[in-house]
Amino acid sequence: MREWLADLWSILGSDTRAATWYLGVILAAYFLCPKIFPVGLFQFFGASRTIAGIIAAWPIFLWGVVVTTIASIAWYCRSHGSNLELWDAEEKYKESVEMAVFAGILEELVYRWVIFYWAIVVFWALNSIAAACAGKEVMRWIFTAGLGPMADYFTFGHAHTLLYGYGWLVGLSILFSNFMFQRGHWYLGLIGWINSFYIGMFMFYLMFNYGILAAIIAHFLYDFFIFTLEYMCAVMVRAMYDRW
Repeated sequence: MREWLADLWSILGSDTRAATWYLGVILAAYFLCPKIFPVGLFQFFGASRTIAGIIAAWPIFLWGVVVTTIASIAWYCRSHGSNLELWDAEEKYKESVEMAVFAGILEELVYRWVIFYWAIVVFWALNSIAAACAGKEVMRWIFTAGLGPMADYFTFGHAHTLLYGYGWLVGLSILFSNFMFQRGHWYLGLIGWINSFYIGMFMFYLMFNYGILAAIIAHFLYDFFIFTLEYMCAVMVRAMYDRW
């Protein structure tokens, strides 16, 4: 197994394996009580708006290009040529592009679909149990009084329709699934973890408005642009050291 695939599996492994069980729960709930789901199980699998969705993803592409260029040049220059990745950039780039393909597919299917729908089932069940036992819809309250307004504030109102347009159950499930997505990117550090929150929310926006295929392709392209720029920066800095 390639080292990059082992790294990807170590990050996604537990969530990917759990997704198999989650999918069983989702399908059982769907056939027993489909009214649980405010959105259809395969509602986002259409491909008619895929191209439009990829075009709509330009803000994250631009963000990735600008931040990666600045960070990569600063990192390689600060290393004074001692960074091994600088001199092995071709192999690293090849592995990174391969990883981008797998990450784009797996992360979108696991976090944007399976865990999202599983969360709908779980939060519906917990809310129903709380309502029956204590007379209070606790999960609804957690979202409407806390997590929903907080997420709406930190996304500057741009995710308001996504969070509230389909009801509290969908909004809470989006936030939980996105938190799991963030958890899988904690290895990137605090800044990377925060960035993952916004990227994850944007991917949900793409899925809800353009379909999951658009989110998968946009995710791959986002990673691809970043890895390509890292490689180009490495080659440029390496050439600079060679001239010296």
